[in-house]
Amino acid sequence: MMKSLDLTGTWRARWYDGQRGRTVSANLPAPDEDKYIDAQVPGDIHLDLMAAGLLPDPYVGTNVLQHRWVEEMFWTYRRTFAAPAEAAGPNAQAWLVFEALDLVAEVYLNGEL
Repeated sequence: MMKSLDLTGTWRARWYDGQRGRTVSANLPAPDEDKYIDAQVPGDIHLDLMAAGLLPDPYVGTNVLQHRWVEEMFWTYRRTFAAPAEAAGPNAQAWLVFEALDLVAEVYLNGEL
């Protein structure tokens, strides 16, 4: 019997500028939770940054210009979940399905690309 686990909802997101030799990969140091914000999946990072008080309303004056940096960053989303028991075992098969990813993405599960 096929079962599914819905992973929509609140994830944690953060950004990296790609400078000073930092790149986004599973080899980053242990995450600093203070640098993550709540992010809704599916959703839009601009709305999450606004909800966190890090971006102003883009429809006021020239505030939209303050949103431009968002597209220049590397973004990491993370979520912890418990896999169903049916997904364990030597003959078990499980799929992690994304209905849409914006532009380019690397997906890691338990540190594996």
